[in-house]
Amino acid sequence: MFRAKSPRLRKDWDSLARQDGKVTADELLWVVIITMGVAGLRERVLKSGDLVEYALHFFVIWGVYSSAIYYSGRFNDYDRIHGELWAVFLLALLFMVAALNHSIVIFGVCAGSAHLILALAYIRVALRLERARCYAAYFCLVEFFNGLLLVSLVSNTSIQILWINVFFESFFQGLHKFIVYRVDTLYGEEFGRLKLDVPGDFDYIIARYESSHMMILVCSFLFPLAIQGNAFLHSRSAAICIILGFLYALIAKLCFFDSKEHEASAPISIRHVCKSHWIHPLRRSRLSSRLFHMSIPLSVFGFALTGVGFIAAVQALASDNDQAKSVARRALAIGPCLSWCVLFLTMALGGPFNRFFLDSGTPAKLLLSTSFLFNLGLSQVFHNCIFTIGIQLLIFFLHIWIGNRRLSQESRSITRATDENSTLVVPSSQIPTENDDTLPFYASWRQPRLLKDWSRLDARLGDRVSSHEHFFTVLVAVACWILNNNLQDHRDIVLYCIQFVYIWAGLAMTMRYAARFNDDDGAHAVIWSLYQLLLLCLLEGLSASSTFQHFKLSNLFQIAAIALFGFLAVGFWLRIVIFLPRARPFALALAAVCFIHSGISALAGSFSELRGILLVLFCVIALSTDALLVCGMRLTHGNSLEMLYQFD
Repeated sequence: MFRAKSPRLRKDWDSLARQDGKVTADELLWVVIITMGVAGLRERVLKSGDLVEYALHFFVIWGVYSSAIYYSGRFNDYDRIHGELWAVFLLALLFMVAALNHSIVIFGVCAGSAHLILALAYIRVALRLERARCYAAYFCLVEFFNGLLLVSLVSNTSIQILWINVFFESFFQGLHKFIVYRVDTLYGEEFGRLKLDVPGDFDYIIARYESSHMMILVCSFLFPLAIQGNAFLHSRSAAICIILGFLYALIAKLCFFDSKEHEASAPISIRHVCKSHWIHPLRRSRLSSRLFHMSIPLSVFGFALTGVGFIAAVQALASDNDQAKSVARRALAIGPCLSWCVLFLTMALGGPFNRFFLDSGTPAKLLLSTSFLFNLGLSQVFHNCIFTIGIQLLIFFLHIWIGNRRLSQESRSITRATDENSTLVVPSSQIPTENDDTLPFYASWRQPRLLKDWSRLDARLGDRVSSHEHFFTVLVAVACWILNNNLQDHRDIVLYCIQFVYIWAGLAMTMRYAARFNDDDGAHAVIWSLYQLLLLCLLEGLSASSTFQHFKLSNLFQIAAIALFGFLAVGFWLRIVIFLPRARPFALALAAVCFIHSGISALAGSFSELRGILLVLFCVIALSTDALLVCGMRLTHGNSLEMLYQFD
């Protein structure tokens, strides 16, 4: 890391199959800053009501983000030079986000400075890496002029400059691909593609663009919705709107991240036989790659705008704000329509027209996606929210139905292919079944199973952190933010510690479960989604301002805690007790702990004179659960290894 290295390519045309896709810690850090910038834009548009200004500023931030991905996907490395590069780049991002709500001039200067920093990085590549000299020189000029364009806001704050910025990057990236294509046609690939173009690390770029959607769901839906506790308590319509907004984000995650349609249309076994299988647009052709790059910011912007619409709807229903109503109506019409139309079109880019545009139901999905525009004609904001989630559910169920239908058709095609061609051998282990981990969640509903057992401890499974876990981990982070804010208000460290232990107890239970039984199937998609919904309600109770008293928890917080731990006992652990005899003693013990947590929370709400003792007891049990399990096992089974293997 601290040794300077000469610039080098992450991949070249002769090493495209090599797996990499690594994301450095520096990149993860500046992505957090980008998230803060998008969140700041939301606060700005809720005050001004100007969606055009919101869009223009969003694409300034996105331009910096995508330019960094474009460079990093080809030249990033673990060395001192890149550590210093990303440190300076991070400072530019920090000042850019800090200036967002204060000075458009400073905002533009900092964004332009970030582009100029990347231009310097390209200059270094052009001077020291002959293989990429033409490519780096071209994009050095692109970043340099893009930076100057934004810095020019110092002398001219005209909106035309921001409009030019929206199309600047896409135009010159497309122009580069066109030049390479024409040179290929005239002189051959040995001069064109191999001299003028540099392949990106597709695994890295795909991961970064997909994570940008998760980033937007976090900063535009989860965080702002989880801190609307006052609106949740004081307005029934606002509470329903908060839940609907969370469901929208949850369904978007299930469609985009958990259906695996964006990765492949079928399991590996089917893709070996079916010639017209789905290929990611970045890999299929120059045209599909260019269209994919151009469309991704539109889908991300659509999700961000939808989040703005739901938050504006909550504010409008809680305070009868006319400007918030106008923002909600327009955002809930344009945002979902844009995001889903673009996503379905980019999915269709990955396959032959007749198979993945018509057979995948893309026209029906696009028709449903455009129907979001009917929100513009609805007069009530609450009706906008109901209509939006209704169309979203139709898209979700259509997506599942078409996915199951296509998997069934492709499974039959592999059967016919093997019957007609006796020389074609497909190993039985590759025939897609309900236990095939490559299947999307809606196509596999499995019985609970252990990830590891004592007989196969050497099996390497990786971290296996699912998108569901990432989703509710964000809610836990939001809970810590709420706790810190509440501590500044009521100055009660004891209440802070009790509420923190409640959050930790729920998180620890999910970690104990996921480390042993988590799976990527329909059953876990359902139970994790319900858990996340209950956790959201817990956070609403945590964020609701009230008269804080020693050992006093809000009623909503207590009710949500009772339901949360009750669901952990029934939905998670008792399911293991019923369907997995091997883990029955262990699961039964933890189900009992969850029931105890739920019972203590109920008693603490009913008997105010015993509340302090009961909450302290809750904390002791929550923090010593593992120790209590070990002690109980020793008392009942002694030191017998055989009994240990049966219990744990």
